[in-house]
Amino acid sequence: MAHQHETGSASTHFRIGAVSAADIVLIYDQSPRLRKVLTRFFNVVGQRILASVRKMKHLNPTLWGRKFSHVMLGVGGGLIIHADGKTVAVAILDDALHFQTEEASIFQVYRRKEMPHDLADKITKSAMRYYNQKYRFVSYFVENMKEDTTQFCSRLVAYAYSSAGLPLTSLPENKVLPIDLYQICQSQAWEDVSAKFVQEQPGMVDTFPPIEVPDHGEMPLRKFLEYADSVMRKGAQLSKETIEIRYETTRKLLENEATLALFCAHLLDLSKKIRLVPSALEDTDASRIVRVLTQLESLLALSRLPTIDLLIMNSFLNRVEDKSDVSLYAGYPPPSAIREMQRSREELTIYTYLLFAEIGLFTILAHRTPHEKFGEFRSVKSEYADAFIAALRPFHDLSSYENEMNVFEWVESESDRATCRTTFRNIVAALKIIGLLRNSGRTTD
Repeated sequence: MAHQHETGSASTHFRIGAVSAADIVLIYDQSPRLRKVLTRFFNVVGQRILASVRKMKHLNPTLWGRKFSHVMLGVGGGLIIHADGKTVAVAILDDALHFQTEEASIFQVYRRKEMPHDLADKITKSAMRYYNQKYRFVSYFVENMKEDTTQFCSRLVAYAYSSAGLPLTSLPENKVLPIDLYQICQSQAWEDVSAKFVQEQPGMVDTFPPIEVPDHGEMPLRKFLEYADSVMRKGAQLSKETIEIRYETTRKLLENEATLALFCAHLLDLSKKIRLVPSALEDTDASRIVRVLTQLESLLALSRLPTIDLLIMNSFLNRVEDKSDVSLYAGYPPPSAIREMQRSREELTIYTYLLFAEIGLFTILAHRTPHEKFGEFRSVKSEYADAFIAALRPFHDLSSYENEMNVFEWVESESDRATCRTTFRNIVAALKIIGLLRNSGRTTD
């Protein structure tokens, strides 16, 4: 039986804490606003028409009297997730039902019997992947849904269950209507738990003895019930904000990853340009080269890494959980793709630094030796060469790099690996010459 509260009843309160993960909440809103009335009417009539004309599974005729205009999925902790007509959003349950307002909804809540907690969590996590995706009911009429990330209310619930390994129906997810979910919930596997949500306060509530609450002293039962509700609601609000922040953080982090990838690619192009045309070197580029030369020994040590993954920090963005390479949110790249992007970025950065180091060292030699090999670097300002030689730190054991053959094994492309090795050998040779010049007194720090 559908439940409806008594609007304005002071003796009734709504228990948002009664909602569990994976609960199916069917509603029929009661808004008196004309637009809502018309939307509700066409929603219910439209469902009946669509259920009648589709070639797949037809609706049980005994259910024609049921009216549900919307469906939501329980998240737990007082929250639900639903495709609300604009986007997939998370809301506090009584807010979504407009409890004790003129727009309050009739509702029924169904719970799968003996649902394991881990499965329920998996269902809500699947739904959460579509958080903030656009609402679109037109997808009901689309056959190929592989690339579509939009949702409507019943499709979201059907998807959450099927992707967690517990399909509710043989219908495609985008063909499931709220009334279909109601029909499914009438089986023995489901329980109507609607009565758990609306609680009548005892008529003699003011005659009960006070309750001791830590840090708050004694409270009359009525005030204690109000206090308990407020604590639960604050917790639900904090959980809702956490979900919103997590989504926004993920979005911004991915934007940062993309921006960093573009920046690294740009910096590599710049280093290649300067390597070909040293006279293009400017103050900003010289500052970068100084920073690289200051840490040159650490840079060369990276050539011996067994894998570039050692430079990548594990995070919720690039971590594959439960051997399932699924993105946190629909439309976002999966963890493996993010890790690959980070791996490529690190490779680009290291090669860029190698080029900057080579440019810096060749500039020093161009201004300290007459060798024609470095002649094109004499166009670089002499003050840059002075800054570069001053940035170099003594190597603990440069000779260990001189005969190193198996460097940059972590570079997957054979041609890229050969390029890195050539640049690496140029750097080591240049450092050796600069060391000899220092020992002979022909250059200064």
